[in-house]
Amino acid sequence: MLVEPTGAAPTAPPPLPLPARVPDPMVGPGTRAVIAGLLVLVAMRIEVFSGVSLGTAVGLAFAPVWLPHLRAFAGGRQFAAIAAVCLASGIWLTALASTDHTITDRYVVFWTALTVGLVTAVGVILWARTVFADGTVAMLFGIGMVAGISQTGLGMANPWKSALAMPLTVLLLGFAWMVRRRWLAVVLALLLAGFSAVNDSRSHFAMLLLATALAVWQMWFTGSRRKGSAWRAVVILAGLGWAVYSLGQALLLEGYLGEETQIRSEAQVEAAGNILLGGRPEIGATVALMTHRPWGLGVGTSATTEELLVAKAGMTQLGYDPNNGYVERYMFGELVELHSIIGDTWALFGIPGLALSTFIAWAMLRRAGTGLAARNLSVLMAVLVVRLVWDLLFGPLYSSLTLVALGVGLALRPRPWISRERRDLTPLTAREPVRSVAAGGGGH
Repeated sequence: MLVEPTGAAPTAPPPLPLPARVPDPMVGPGTRAVIAGLLVLVAMRIEVFSGVSLGTAVGLAFAPVWLPHLRAFAGGRQFAAIAAVCLASGIWLTALASTDHTITDRYVVFWTALTVGLVTAVGVILWARTVFADGTVAMLFGIGMVAGISQTGLGMANPWKSALAMPLTVLLLGFAWMVRRRWLAVVLALLLAGFSAVNDSRSHFAMLLLATALAVWQMWFTGSRRKGSAWRAVVILAGLGWAVYSLGQALLLEGYLGEETQIRSEAQVEAAGNILLGGRPEIGATVALMTHRPWGLGVGTSATTEELLVAKAGMTQLGYDPNNGYVERYMFGELVELHSIIGDTWALFGIPGLALSTFIAWAMLRRAGTGLAARNLSVLMAVLVVRLVWDLLFGPLYSSLTLVALGVGLALRPRPWISRERRDLTPLTAREPVRSVAAGGGGH
């Protein structure tokens, strides 16, 4: 028993350090198996009805369990709230556009189900992080992605690029993260980059190269872990990204990655001045449509002829010829597809969609910044950050949803303390010696 000296002001004891992992004795092997199986199922995306996957259906059945865990991670409830506002906005915009646009009802159901599925997947991942280390969560998710590889993707002209690259990347780098072997992650990332290079997967090759560079940088420069250096680390990330982009463009234009790739890259540079704009002319259509109709279109709304012409004019300004069938059939078929998360979320949900894209960017860049500052950013997390930043600008929302769920689910920061007995997030001190569950483990 401690006795305060006479006349001395009582002082509060210092807070207990946050452990990397405190096993939850209330979570038995059966519950762990259920969570692991649900993770795999969510990642597989087995569609059962108009955007409703089997993982979403089963995950919703467990909603009373994972919903409280949204509070355990900074940004968890905000993400769910933004998604809910997006859904309401998308339906309202569709009703608003119905007076002069064609509405496809099945797409209203489709994107409603996908939005609910995204929140469900993130909730399941956050629930899993209170039980498993982050590397284990990533590996289990990777197992589901590999198991969910479609025969359609394998039957395409380039199955590595269309179906295999990202699932195998998540699985293999997730395994290296789980066993905490950064050197193994570097070796696997270089092997995956090599496969991507010889299979004409230019963007994935560059992403893996950048992630490897970040890992090596963290291994060599282990000092200077100063408080507040997270955003300086983001600047370093941007600098390394530009260096890798410049190196990749040089390799492409010099023919080191194949003659066919060289010819296509030269044509893109000649048309738009650089590979990014030349390879993604949809940016021109996105900017033109945002200027023409800033409030968005809606979740089941097709573009009018006037909007199609506005989009084509925007693409023409980048040196791209839009009169080739691609714009009419793919971008403006039954629904508007702008080939970027930012563009697609805006078209579907309007201004709240831009808020959703901003949240994704904030979560990923903050995770990259804190991880690089602490020198504990895993290679897989680096790949996810680079990939989602890329997809925000150049990747379709539909094909990015699985990685958005994984990236956001792993990026959100666990709160310092979770009081299981009181079921709230009140910060605990040494005077409240209750068990806590932390979602660290293995270095994020």
